[in-house]
Amino acid sequence: MSAEPSSSASAKRPPQTRKPLRRCLEALLLLCAMFLQLWQLQCSGLPALNQVLRLSLPVILLNLALLLALSLAARLLLQHWHWALLLSALLCTLWSVVNYFVVKYHGSPLFFSEFRNFSTAMNVAGAYSYAWEPRVLVLAGLGAAQALAALLIRLLRGREPFFTRRRLLWNLGALLGCCAGLYLLLFVICWPKPRLTMFWTWNTGVEEYGYPCAIVEDVDRSANAIDRPEGYDPAHLDALEPAPARKPERCPDLIVIVNESFAELRELVDFSADADYLEGFTGQAGGICGKLVITSAGGGTNNTEYELLSSNSMHLMHMAAPFNYVNLNLETKNLVSYLKPLGYRSLALHCENGTNYSRNRGYPALGFDRVVMGNENFTFNRSGNRRWLDADLYRDMIRYYNEMEEGPRLVYVLTYQNHGGYEQNEDSLDSVHAEGDFGDYADDVNEYLSSLRLSAQAYGELLDYFRGVERPVMILMLGDHLPSFTQHAPFVPEPAPDGAEEAEEDPELEIRKRTVPYALWANFPVEYPADLERATLTDLTPLLLRTAGLPLSRYHELLLQLHALMPERTLNGYYRDAEGRLGRLDESCPWYELLQTYYEMEYNALQGGSEYRKALFELPAQLN
Repeated sequence: MSAEPSSSASAKRPPQTRKPLRRCLEALLLLCAMFLQLWQLQCSGLPALNQVLRLSLPVILLNLALLLALSLAARLLLQHWHWALLLSALLCTLWSVVNYFVVKYHGSPLFFSEFRNFSTAMNVAGAYSYAWEPRVLVLAGLGAAQALAALLIRLLRGREPFFTRRRLLWNLGALLGCCAGLYLLLFVICWPKPRLTMFWTWNTGVEEYGYPCAIVEDVDRSANAIDRPEGYDPAHLDALEPAPARKPERCPDLIVIVNESFAELRELVDFSADADYLEGFTGQAGGICGKLVITSAGGGTNNTEYELLSSNSMHLMHMAAPFNYVNLNLETKNLVSYLKPLGYRSLALHCENGTNYSRNRGYPALGFDRVVMGNENFTFNRSGNRRWLDADLYRDMIRYYNEMEEGPRLVYVLTYQNHGGYEQNEDSLDSVHAEGDFGDYADDVNEYLSSLRLSAQAYGELLDYFRGVERPVMILMLGDHLPSFTQHAPFVPEPAPDGAEEAEEDPELEIRKRTVPYALWANFPVEYPADLERATLTDLTPLLLRTAGLPLSRYHELLLQLHALMPERTLNGYYRDAEGRLGRLDESCPWYELLQTYYEMEYNALQGGSEYRKALFELPAQLN
């Protein structure tokens, strides 16, 4: 007579003998956990909680498969589903909470490419105030629900041995099969998501195709940092003639100042204030002020630096922080190396840490003869929580300027004073008070405008000094972007409520969200052309060289052609032409072919090698 199986033997029964109902329940719980992760990630960076429901079913399944692959990898390591789900729930919750604050203060989601700037991110993060806001509690609740699903799976599966060869092989096979399927869908078939979706901005990639897919796309873009223009052929550039040689009458010293977060809030909101916070910046004899369309809305200092110094558009770049990705040693046409044949000596100054955005690598690669960064090299004072005051930085800059060798000089300065956050000072320290309904940002606005006032006064004092300098000097100052709080109401329209259709982008607003002041001044007689009233960042170096009476390359001349036709162009695809008409930078644009030639020239220079058409980017040969 055979013995009945014991209860302990039943508990150790292999997985394949379990009841189908239990397997179905486990699969359902696993699917629920993956959906909760997707919901958590999707609503961490977008305003509506139901954003995940706006995705199409195939896209939802694709994102769930990506999250499943991560859990399979965790299971391969930990051997049990419940431990794998607990680990993925913890990581997903932490990522979502961090992403929420990154989007709030940085204006774009957290991607792996941002970890190249980890020290910068930590420095910026320390300047803001954080609190457990309602959305953070929602994200934590979704994480707790995932943990509950893991616990239920543990109860269904019972006790299992930690390691068996069969389980290891099954886990490995499932992971490899899932990854192979994802690779085919994302990079070969490209369905239901195209391979590249974040051309002008990240919004489309995240809102229409899911945040997990957008993270994969960011990794793909980081590995392939530069986008090849459609139909690119270096032979197309052979028809372009190099610029004619023209020896300059003088080579004035050039001082270029990128002023952190220096912007005019009236571009977005009409308000009055009890003080003129831009006094000292505007109305300076011997100079002009204009409006400049920059790369990013609410952030992206490194993008501004790159477009200014290289005249390259970020349109071909798949990432932020190009100093981390682009081989700057190929940038023979950047402002620094371009001026060297004319005898210019160059100096770059930044009072913050040189590792921020890899500036300690980027500035020397651009060709600066001397780079000075770090707090030990600069005067340190405070006005409330404002540190590295512009007034102090300019005094340090003058000291370093006077130490430079004879001959024409190029000085590049990146300031820090107007950096956020803007809600930390006592009200008594605010010297400017705005009159208007700014909601939760009233304190931010007053503190920000008070900082602008200090910055404008420091600029005026800087010009006073150089009025007494006998050397010819031209100074360019520009804001690098608007403060991050301008990406929220009341500066821009409220997000559409849940279930409502979102309004189409307003081209006028999209341009204004990226418009900052700039000023050009000289201590010698200059005739400023009328076309300096409005400009695009990539055009600013050619405009500076032309105004200073310095020779232009063929690349510079092409940019001036674009400037004459479309003085304002945004990275997210809008333009305002010389007649004030708005349009899209696509095939409908009358000057699209000229724009494509510009992109082909930029790509040619970025790639270098035997295809590089050197004569189009450098000084005319007779001056070289």
